[in-house]
Amino acid sequence: MNIKNHFVAALSVLIITMGYLFLLIFFNFDFGIIMICSIAFLFFVLPGIYLHIEYWSINKDEKYIIAQDSITQVKKGKEETYYSNDIKKIIVYGSATLFKTWFHLSAMEQYHFARIFLKNGETMVITCLLTPRVDKSLEILKNVGVKKRKGLFNSTYIYTE
Repeated sequence: MNIKNHFVAALSVLIITMGYLFLLIFFNFDFGIIMICSIAFLFFVLPGIYLHIEYWSINKDEKYIIAQDSITQVKKGKEETYYSNDIKKIIVYGSATLFKTWFHLSAMEQYHFARIFLKNGETMVITCLLTPRVDKSLEILKNVGVKKRKGLFNSTYIYTE
């Protein structure tokens, strides 16, 4: 996890927030504009901030190395390697605008993650704070199918399968 990945994930949050501030200044902090921007902030920015904090708390002490035949998880100094034949399935959860190039209307659309199901019953979660495009990073892994699921609010607590 590095500052660049945090910035890429939070870019929509920053741009939309700056847009709201511009509107407030442009309309001289009119009460109606304040109400509209406040409601829009609640629906379009706060969920993105929540997802950023959730993803950070999940992957803060982790590192993943993805190779053609394996995924190596480094967690709190302990390293474990899982080979392609150890992986049952991989599901990437993201917004529709993530999988097709399009403008993000809300900050939460940038946030996505992959849940890796192992044959031994364990799961791993790789979020967009570790790599800007989780789905693209997992494409180098051979002999494992990657399914994509579309959702608007991609919380790891909502999507468990």
